[in-house]
Amino acid sequence: MDINHLEDEELIFELSLRGVKQSPTMDRKLKLKTLKELLDKEAKDKNIPSNSTNVASDVDNIYQCQARISPIIHLVEAAIRQNSVPVLKRYQSRLLHYRFRLSLIQDPLITSNANKTISKLEAALSKIEDIKEVLQQHVLIGQQHNDEREQQQRQEQQQLQQQREQLKWEQQQFEQQKQEQQRNFESQPQQQRTSPYSLGHLAPPDQTRQVQYQDIIRQQQIQVQQFAQIQE
Repeated sequence: MDINHLEDEELIFELSLRGVKQSPTMDRKLKLKTLKELLDKEAKDKNIPSNSTNVASDVDNIYQCQARISPIIHLVEAAIRQNSVPVLKRYQSRLLHYRFRLSLIQDPLITSNANKTISKLEAALSKIEDIKEVLQQHVLIGQQHNDEREQQQRQEQQQLQQQREQLKWEQQQFEQQKQEQQRNFESQPQQQRTSPYSLGHLAPPDQTRQVQYQDIIRQQQIQVQQFAQIQE
């Protein structure tokens, strides 16, 4: 049970059950802090309240529980249709609160009625657990697909980067050859000079490769944008 999901009346009951006197100036934050400390101590000492007659009679308690449980169950059905896990968790905490309250009833004249209400409440809690499990599996599957897509994006980026580096290397090699040919050309006597291009020693830059290089750069930019969208 997440006590942060309890409504004010439910929170007041939990504190009163444990003998906490609450003043009008005691805000919700302090009530939650106090209750958490008490629940931790109960779990450690294994000293859980066995009845609620210090707060209300069993008759009043079952009446209050039944009056509030039915609307919550209707809200649970609506939340299930909407596949809203956060809302279901909130109602689950409240139903657990009322199940605990009903378990404190000891009057033999109404325990049978209390047990019937508990069975109805248990059915709603079971339904919540089932739908939560299904929805969480869908979330995990969706996350797995996102992870696979991210991995594919990274691989494509790596491939593009490798192609880009290969083209850069080819350009560097071409520039080095060009400079070497230019130096050889300039070292020759004036009458013996012949353009390195005319002799076929050095091919001019491949325009197709230049265009491919620009395409790879553009593809990388697109990949980066897509990867950023996935991360969001």
